Amino acid sequence: MEIADHLDAPCAYVIITESQRAAVDATGVMPAGSLDVILRKLVEERRYRVMWSNPRGTLLGLPVADTPKQCHLPY
Repeated sequence: MEIADHLDAPCAYVIITESQRAAVDATGVMPAGSLDVILRKLVEERRYRVMWSNPRGTLLGLPVADTPKQCHLPY
């Protein structure tokens, strides 16, 4: 969020893909399944909105401006 605030951006995005999951699990940089846990917690937090999702990846949006409509986030 600090980066989005600094750039005066209306929203920030988080993208988690199946390739990222595989890389994290294969390299051991985090415990296996960590990105799934992070994704689930972000969605449960409700500040993040799922903008697009399929088995290959998920795109989340987070409004940082006063009006989330500037981000074109689904409600």
